[in-house]
Amino acid sequence: MFQFSPFSLNPLYQTDHLFTILFLVFCLILFSVGLILFFRKCIKLHTQKKNRQLFRQHYKITILPKSITVTRNKRSTGFCYYELSYPHWAHPKSDGTRDGRYRSNGIVWKQSNLYLDDYTLTSLYPYDLLFMVQVLRAQGIPIRRTVEELEKQHQLQRKDKVQFEQITADSIVKQYADKPTNFENFCAALFSEMGFSTTVTSKTRDGGFDIYLRRGTETGIVECKCYDANHSIGRPAIQKLVGANQIEHADTMYFVTTSSFSVDAATFARQTGVILIDGVNLASLAVKHFAPSAKALKSDAEIRSKSEFTVEDMRPYVPKDIFTLYFEPHL
Repeated sequence: MFQFSPFSLNPLYQTDHLFTILFLVFCLILFSVGLILFFRKCIKLHTQKKNRQLFRQHYKITILPKSITVTRNKRSTGFCYYELSYPHWAHPKSDGTRDGRYRSNGIVWKQSNLYLDDYTLTSLYPYDLLFMVQVLRAQGIPIRRTVEELEKQHQLQRKDKVQFEQITADSIVKQYADKPTNFENFCAALFSEMGFSTTVTSKTRDGGFDIYLRRGTETGIVECKCYDANHSIGRPAIQKLVGANQIEHADTMYFVTTSSFSVDAATFARQTGVILIDGVNLASLAVKHFAPSAKALKSDAEIRSKSEFTVEDMRPYVPKDIFTLYFEPHL
């Protein structure tokens, strides 16, 4: 016997009803996934809050930057060290700063890590992670030194040693002729003794000068050349420094060499305001500022203390515009 069914009378109604059921099932699945993600986020936030509290209690610290994520390791690593990563533009110019030709040109932040026994601390902001390193070291936690700190320590030791050597232009050439980067560090140390804050430019971002100077509101740029005494610096080298300053707009330009300058170079320097420091003057300045005045070589502990990394030491590793915007507020 025939049974009446509304679906058999209206196939379109049957199809609409099926789509309605499928839509409700899809919404239920979407709601379930959203609910799972929500609870996972809540659990993650709760775990992170708990880990931060445990870390602060364990190391007796009161300040922990919000950018730092604390993870508890399943087993103690037995290591205490950190590694810094520095931001850069997705589309940089040759000097590392932002290339304005790209509209969607953002900063690429890389994760910096601190491995500390039972904990791993991470942050996209290296200055925040370095702050934690400084706080923990002040608590007596022996955190291993990074490559950057070891290089800074080596420079301080070399600077301290040179104070006890007879300084002449020839002795400087012998020490640095095959190591131009070390000569730049020597010159930076000299200007530092003269009251400047110094930054040696990175080789990959050399803008026509080697050292950037700052003393209060006064700024300066320095070009360094370690040559034999018979070598004479010509006018083109001075012109290159003047050209670099058209971009930097520093108050003062210095050209330092272990050799001498040609007549044309000296004339052009006077016309453009470049201060020339030849080998004789360089040795005289080095003796004046580095000469031992009844003081002994610094102890290893003092050298290690002064070689601890700071936000200012990050300047050569970060594009100038990013450093000004994000790093300078933490100086």
